[in-house]
Amino acid sequence: LWKQFFWGTARDWRLLRYLDGFGKIEDLAGSNASDKRWVKGHGIEPNTSGNARNPKVPWWTEDYRFVDSNEKALKSGYLLRIEDAPCVGTKFKSLRRSTENTVIFKAPLVLASGGFNKVVFSDFDVLFQHSLRAIHGPQEDEALLLFLTAYLQSNLAKYYCFHTSSKLGIERDVVRFEELLRLPFPLPADSPAENAQAIVDDIAAALRKEKAALEKLADKFRDTPSAPEWLALREPADRTARDPAMLEAAAQLAVGGPVVDLGAGTGSTLRALE
Repeated sequence: LWKQFFWGTARDWRLLRYLDGFGKIEDLAGSNASDKRWVKGHGIEPNTSGNARNPKVPWWTEDYRFVDSNEKALKSGYLLRIEDAPCVGTKFKSLRRSTENTVIFKAPLVLASGGFNKVVFSDFDVLFQHSLRAIHGPQEDEALLLFLTAYLQSNLAKYYCFHTSSKLGIERDVVRFEELLRLPFPLPADSPAENAQAIVDDIAAALRKEKAALEKLADKFRDTPSAPEWLALREPADRTARDPAMLEAAAQLAVGGPVVDLGAGTGSTLRALE
């Protein structure tokens, strides 16, 4: 409240009151035991220190996908790709407490960090740790969840949280989960815009198109030889292209060493001197 008075003007107060008249994300997202449309929750809490009094056994299989909270993809876009979330394997031996709400790890879901710098949509099941929060919905709400992903990264969402959250802008760039859930988010049928559903569908279509483009680009590079493979392919051509006299002079200078190749790659230059 004090931030609104210190930082806001009369126009801000009127806008914030207007936005407060709409439904909130919390009206749609509740605990697994609630009868709300979506399910919200935090990620797993691994027993990394090993000192949990009553550690719990992981409930997932080793081929379950896992995304780390420091994964670059969480900062670089709206969409999580399966390449961004490798199989969890045996990364976590035990948990500090049991995970009763496993639904939030099911697709489709929106992942968000404590700030606004990490918000992504996932269309596959994925594990994540407690520092990340998630909202899961039914498959028929995929377009709405894609729209929510874009909305959480919008200037409007940041503006609202700046004026209404307890820490953002004055202490740390952190918004508590319950504060995030208070963001206005009317369903298309309750929106003042007559074309609200069309807007949701357009945003969802744009994000799906972006993901398709990313997948196509990934497939293209997936068929490209890796750096060592490429260097191995070009090494014979490089050796043929080298000037014999210059190579002999370099070999004489190298007698007694040491020789340091700053652009060593896989060592083709040193092999040429042998």
